[in-house]
Amino acid sequence: MPKKNQIKIADATVYDIMTRDVVTIDCNESAHRALELMDAERLTAIPVTTIENKCLGIISRTDLAEAMLEVDSRFQTMSAEAASLSSRIDGGESLNEIQVRELMNDKVLMIDHDAPVVEACKIMSQQGIHHLPVAKKKSVIGIISSLDVVEMVANL
Repeated sequence: MPKKNQIKIADATVYDIMTRDVVTIDCNESAHRALELMDAERLTAIPVTTIENKCLGIISRTDLAEAMLEVDSRFQTMSAEAASLSSRIDGGESLNEIQVRELMNDKVLMIDHDAPVVEACKIMSQQGIHHLPVAKKKSVIGIISSLDVVEMVANL
C-alpha cells in the first residue's frame, strides 16, 4: 500500500487515506464520555456504533457544545434554588446525564472503503460536513475527514 504522500488524487481510494484505528462510541455511553474520548484522542467527531460495529450516527464537538448551551439555558428558566445548584455544575458533569444517542446526528452519511477520494470530497462539500465514517459490509472500519484530504493534497 502506498503512503499518503505517494498517492495520486485521481487514483486514491478512501481506504488509502482514511484513519484506520477509528475511535467509536456506543450509543448508550454518556455525552461526557464522548467528550473525554475526543479530548484524549484529539478528535472532533466520533462515529456512534452498536456492539456489532454498525454505525448509528456521529457525534461532534459542535453537538456537545450545543448541548451544554441548551443545558445552561434550561437552568435559567428553573427556580432560583435549582439555578444556583446548576451554576455549580460544569458542562462535563451535566453531560453525564445525557446519552450519546440523544445528541448524535442519526442521519449520518457513510462511504464505502473502495470509493474514490474524489467522491468523499464531493459528499463532504455538498453536505457541509467534515467527517465520513468508512464502511465495509456495513461495519465501520475507519473514518475520513476533510483534513485527511488536505494532508494528501499538501503532500503531493
